[in-house]
Amino acid sequence: SGDPKKEGQPAAPISFSRSLPIERATKGEVLLAFEMNGRTLPPAHGFPLRAVVPGWYGCASVKWLTRALVVTEPFAGFDQTIDYSYWRKGSDGLLRLTPITETEPK
Repeated sequence: SGDPKKEGQPAAPISFSRSLPIERATKGEVLLAFEMNGRTLPPAHGFPLRAVVPGWYGCASVKWLTRALVVTEPFAGFDQTIDYSYWRKGSDGLLRLTPITETEPK
């Protein structure tokens, strides 16, 4: 039905950026996956590379990963601070946008 490398991928490039604190990114269960079940990662699951962050919302497990950076300042991109965030009351009583991270118990 078409090019198997492109099957399951978006029709146009997607710009999406997320970050993880270095303490979380270096935990043993966090992976950069290029294979699944011993085979090349299929495009529908994130070929060529996918971050896998167990216990965090799916937006942290970025598909179609093409670049990873280590930075010294907190990342403040749109997908990190606006789109995938919620309002949380701080200790001063003011509401602040807070990035979603770990999944909440149900």
